[in-house]
Amino acid sequence: MSALELAIALALSIPVTAAPHYIPLHRAAPVTGAVVWMLALLLRALVVVGVATFVFARLAHTDLLEAALNWCWHEVLPDIPGWLGFAEHPVAHAAVAVPVFAIAAAVLTHAFGGLRAWVGLRRRLYGAGSVGPEGAALLPGDEVVVAVTRFGRGQVVVSDRAVEVMDDEELAAGMAHEFAHLHRRHRPLLLLASLLSTIGRPLPGTATAHRELCFQLERDADAWAVRRLHDPLSLASAICKVAGAMEPRGTASLAGGGPVTRRLAELIGEGSVRSKRVELAARVLATTIAGLVLALAIAAPTWANSLGDARDGHICSHD
Repeated sequence: MSALELAIALALSIPVTAAPHYIPLHRAAPVTGAVVWMLALLLRALVVVGVATFVFARLAHTDLLEAALNWCWHEVLPDIPGWLGFAEHPVAHAAVAVPVFAIAAAVLTHAFGGLRAWVGLRRRLYGAGSVGPEGAALLPGDEVVVAVTRFGRGQVVVSDRAVEVMDDEELAAGMAHEFAHLHRRHRPLLLLASLLSTIGRPLPGTATAHRELCFQLERDADAWAVRRLHDPLSLASAICKVAGAMEPRGTASLAGGGPVTRRLAELIGEGSVRSKRVELAARVLATTIAGLVLALAIAAPTWANSLGDARDGHICSHD
């Protein structure tokens, strides 16, 4: 793929990433909506990486940077490059990868924050050591919490305050919702979405796309709980009681994943009904985004290699 073809593909990808924002995906099946938003986040991440690499590569060919990037490593860092075996390569070979390193640093920072949250939660749960209803971990404190751990071993967490303020039907419905996240394998999707949104953050609308994906996964967990217990009103009541509570770090709470009012409206039968046209449009959009993602994923490495090949004519030598 030439630089012009890549630029055109990236330019076409940007409006496609905005398309899900204009389709009422709350009227499609939750799984369909989740697929669309996940693909949109993946496309956003690829666009950010591609644009950053493309811009940096273009700048590398300007007169201002050409001479500096053609320096050889043994001229910039005496002795050390020779020990590592890359003294004969120009600085440009590594400079092209600068955007990737910057994005990797952002992802690692985000991952470290998640790890700290997980360690803090595990310490809090270990200190309590109590078992709640249906084998859930009982969390001490005044918060009304019904949640599932985001990282590590999947575990439903219930606060002792939640056990006090909820009746049996509400607690059963809330816990069924959280067990749905485990049975439906939502936690890995939430982790991947969090990483993709970190990469795609420079594009406007990425935070909204992340929230909408979480909302679709919450809808899916709601539907699973309702199919199991046939009690949507108790689930709606449980969501209301948890909605005002702060979510402990490292968990995904019952009332999380976007505006609570939209979920409540769907549970009590006052929300938007499913639409076959919206479902069809969502599937067509998902297919389109998947095609662009596949094309960029296949073409981008080839183009990146061509950047290095274009500079292979510059040979470093020791004087």
